[in-house]
Amino acid sequence: SEEEQVRMTVRPWPLIVASFLAAGSAAAQPLFLWHATKGAAEVWLLGSVHVGTVDFYPLDPRIETAFAAADTVACEIDLTDPAKAARASLLAMQRGSYPAGETLREHLSAETWQALAAHVETQGLPLSMFERFKPSMAAVMLAMMEMQRAGLDPDQGIDRHLLERAHADSVPVVDLETVELQIDALFGHDAGVEELILAESLAQSGE
Repeated sequence: SEEEQVRMTVRPWPLIVASFLAAGSAAAQPLFLWHATKGAAEVWLLGSVHVGTVDFYPLDPRIETAFAAADTVACEIDLTDPAKAARASLLAMQRGSYPAGETLREHLSAETWQALAAHVETQGLPLSMFERFKPSMAAVMLAMMEMQRAGLDPDQGIDRHLLERAHADSVPVVDLETVELQIDALFGHDAGVEELILAESLAQSGE
């Protein structure tokens, strides 16, 4: 079901971040790096995260070797492009916000609203900062706050690091998705799934 798919999507991210943090502190850790060939074609697939720390760099020599040999870099979407980043931010605000006169509280069960209020209070944040946003946007905001508290920085993300290097080296960059597809994946859910996303995020924050 869609709700089961959302659970699978939401829950692994802290584990992936933790795995990369561990990899940054222990060179013997396995990499999220796969190699595939077919005839003369060769592809390296790297599992990346959108946040990181300066300790992530330099990357493992195996990643550096694969990157140096690449004649094209493919990514979900290249948000180092200012125009794409601006459009993503605009669409996220449009799709992740309620129309004037509607609030988050009206669209949540009492249980989820109380869980959000309790979590926000422990963080010393005003609950009002979430009121005009849909549950999925509130979940994104909570996730980013958790990452920032963990010392993770979007500017140190592995994908951004490699994309900036690709542009500096004049290596072609190919998007596998569009801004619209990314935003729809984040905010294109029905009300029940929207609430589930936020409830799952709050449950993870409490673990």
